Amino acid sequence: NGKKSRNQEIKKSSRHATRFALRALRPSRGFTLMEVIVSVSVMALLSAIFIGYSRQGSAQIKILKNKSEFIAMMYRARSLAVAAYQYDPPECGYGIHVFVNENPARRYVLFRDTAGNGDCNDVDPAMRANGAYDISKDSNGDGKNDEDVEFFTLDTGIEFGNAGAADFMGDILFIPPDPRIVRNANPGVSGPLRIIIGTPDESSASTVNVNDYGQVEE
Repeated sequence: NGKKSRNQEIKKSSRHATRFALRALRPSRGFTLMEVIVSVSVMALLSAIFIGYSRQGSAQIKILKNKSEFIAMMYRARSLAVAAYQYDPPECGYGIHVFVNENPARRYVLFRDTAGNGDCNDVDPAMRANGAYDISKDSNGDGKNDEDVEFFTLDTGIEFGNAGAADFMGDILFIPPDPRIVRNANPGVSGPLRIIIGTPDESSASTVNVNDYGQVEE
């Protein structure tokens, strides 16, 4: 009886081992089609969000960089105007001019306001300083504009968003010694003027507000 009982136990254990081995050899259940679709959709959504944030962040960095450079050139023009009063004869002023007629408007120039004979207030309009950027002033016939100091271009994909608007500041001139401020070639202009620097669709943009004293207001 003991031997028979042991044989039965061996057979039973053998059957359990065989079942376990067969179960282990079965292929595991994979993902269903619905699970795959959901997983792919979630990954696509997360990728789109990440790419969107990356592009917007990259554009914002470029905007802030170009804005800082524009403001720096404004203050450079002011400094040059103050220093110019030490010259004999003094130069008539320094300023910034935005080329608003270009499409898209992306270029601007740091310029000097000059007089034909060194007298900024000459009675002859053709000789005195005109208080604005003169795109064609070539007094010595060398083909170079007397008033150009340095040109700048906003980064690709960035432009002046409100160019041509009533409150757009296309010109600012600093006249020594104070310096006195003339915006948009009109001494009578008062109140803040704006420059919007941003993407063409204006989804990302930043504004430079310039008051009557030529100061940038946030």
